[in-house]
Amino acid sequence: MQKNSLLENVFHETTLSSGHNNFQQEYEFEVIRQDTRLKIKDTLKAPFKYICSIRFNNEASGTGTLIGPKTVLTAGHVVWDKGSNKKTDTTKLTVVPAMNGDTFPKAGAGIYQVSSIIMSKASFRSSDIGGPDDYAIIHLKEAAGNKFGFWGMSNWSKDKVRTTIHSNKFLPLPAGQITVNICGYPGDEDRKDRFGNHQWLAYNRSAKFSENRKILEYLNDTFAGHSGSPVWVRRHPSMGGRVMVGIHISGITRQNNKITGKGNRAVYINDDVRKFIAANRM
Repeated sequence: MQKNSLLENVFHETTLSSGHNNFQQEYEFEVIRQDTRLKIKDTLKAPFKYICSIRFNNEASGTGTLIGPKTVLTAGHVVWDKGSNKKTDTTKLTVVPAMNGDTFPKAGAGIYQVSSIIMSKASFRSSDIGGPDDYAIIHLKEAAGNKFGFWGMSNWSKDKVRTTIHSNKFLPLPAGQITVNICGYPGDEDRKDRFGNHQWLAYNRSAKFSENRKILEYLNDTFAGHSGSPVWVRRHPSMGGRVMVGIHISGITRQNNKITGKGNRAVYINDDVRKFIAANRM
């Protein structure tokens, strides 16, 4: 396991241009030293089949993950129009679970329409982007989770690896003893397999808590499009299996709202976030 002191290094940042402002967030860009991400070839295995490409006008916009038959968990800024300071028009959004190629759907995936968006709080604002309230739920018009499965609460065990959403029954471990995995749809390079249409995994990297256990900081490589990706730890099935502990939101560590470039961040699924998930799952 890597030491948390590595989080104090200054890492490389890059920018990405795109027609959709949600895909161009300045918060997401942290490839740490050598890029260690692995391309997922079979997206129909758990937990990768739960991971979704979120599309804006049929273009990659971010990542989400199925947490119920009609429910997708993502970062708030993926479904927030920063320019108008309001939720993105649902008619312009689609969700593709297990997407695995340039022309979608592939790998058995379907294209699902969005019925509604629920932000983490009724008063969500653009200033919340990159912070502990940067998360949201998407409700789908059809039950994609019945086909692909989903991250469940503590009793979910339909897939062999078992996948659960964090609860204090399974975690937390002490700060500095957690290694996490993250997988999503980055768009960091001008090449076909890394422009929002393929899943890339960064695994088993050191993490620690910050901001009163509301944020996880970690060394996993991410980039634009990874926002909304599930962050999980691998546990024995009796301890929850693949336990989702966070929602990736940014590629920087912030101090006084300034970029310091010290690691990547996720909203930690503490009791408050878990209650929000439980109250809005369909």
